[in-house]
Amino acid sequence: MNLNLSYAFTQHLKLNSLSSYRYTTSRRNFNRTSAMESFLGNYSYTYSDQIEDMLTSNYLSYANTWGA
Repeated sequence: MNLNLSYAFTQHLKLNSLSSYRYTTSRRNFNRTSAMESFLGNYSYTYSDQIEDMLTSNYLSYANTWGA
């Protein structure tokens, strides 16, 4: 999920804010080749833990031309 906001304080001064949230759940995978279905061979498990990330970026910018 992302949220992008911008606000113009004046014609030249602007604020941009970007926020994002990422949520991933845990999972487990089990791997066994068909040749090893007799339960005599190797197998593997993989695990992935739950991940939550919150990122925020704020940019204040000023743009103007001097003279003409």
